Amino acid sequence: MKINKNVMIKIGIVLFLILFSFNIIACASSVPIRQNIENISYPELNTITTNSIGDTLLTQGIRTTYPTIEIMHDINGPGTMIGRGNIPKGIYIAVSMEGNNVIYKPRPNDAIMTEAVGIIFLVYPNDVLNIAWRGGFGNLVKGRNIEKNSYKKTVITIESSSDFQQTLIYTGKEGNIIKATYREFSGNLARPAFTVDVTYDLKDSDVIAFRGARLQILEATNTLITYKVLNNFN
Repeated sequence: MKINKNVMIKIGIVLFLILFSFNIIACASSVPIRQNIENISYPELNTITTNSIGDTLLTQGIRTTYPTIEIMHDINGPGTMIGRGNIPKGIYIAVSMEGNNVIYKPRPNDAIMTEAVGIIFLVYPNDVLNIAWRGGFGNLVKGRNIEKNSYKKTVITIESSSDFQQTLIYTGKEGNIIKATYREFSGNLARPAFTVDVTYDLKDSDVIAFRGARLQILEATNTLITYKVLNNFN
């Protein structure tokens, strides 16, 4: 029986649309995993610190805690054209959820795995860790299971510098007068309108303060300063 060419084309289009729809459905929306984020400061409160002239006395940072998977040893990848390669040992952090799949990727500064090699993710409720990669429509394709004795679930804390910084820079001492410069930075660029030179008379108090930050000066010369941070800008 001959099949009309136009009918064949229509059938092909229908099959393509069915396959396309299946893949779109298979691609669950990605939901970022909420991390525990807190503002921190350096140095820590009430610790004694010594810095030189020109050094920054106060800096701000961010501490982020991630749920993680630690891969205990290198694991061979699935060996397919899409997902070939290995999963190196190391720490992988939970970044998002797609359906019941938790997606784990390397830490921000660990370039040890590319998208082409695969993304490891943990499947619930069966608590099975698989190697996975992206299909042609962006859907997750599951590879083989990773043996339970090859990994462990844990958490990790990563500290990084804040994009916005308020700083006091020690600029020296004349007699009993402590000199410093207050600066604000955004994206490592100084904000000219927020640069102020300040002075403090140690005869009045051994505590200097600016915009909520308070430092107790234990010793100061024209080259070094020893102090404790009582309050930071945070």
